[in-house]
Amino acid sequence: MGMKPSRPTSAAGADCLYGCDGPICHDLSNHADFCQEIRAKCEARCSGKRWWGAVAYSSKENAFGYSYDFQTSAAAQTEALRRCAADGGKDCKVWAYYENECGAIARDGNIVTWEGRG
Repeated sequence: MGMKPSRPTSAAGADCLYGCDGPICHDLSNHADFCQEIRAKCEARCSGKRWWGAVAYSSKENAFGYSYDFQTSAAAQTEALRRCAADGGKDCKVWAYYENECGAIARDGNIVTWEGRG
């Protein structure tokens, strides 16, 4: 999808955004949902800001917790674990943590998997 900035994430300006959102979504008249999402992520990456999130899960109690918009990975993981425990989880574990992205876990019977997207 062309999600990599053309310069380091600390670079700001049109060059970074154009390299990040790619030729399809660079056209601002394209209001497709996926372009809106890509543009938001590109703005975060090109601004140099770093936002962390995490997902924690307890398979025994089927409890979960999540976090987003934290300035450090450790803080995001701590908040996800706290929310999981508040949901009744006694053996919560962090399944995913991510920077300037989003993530999710899914469970189907005994199978648990996770995904992160940038």
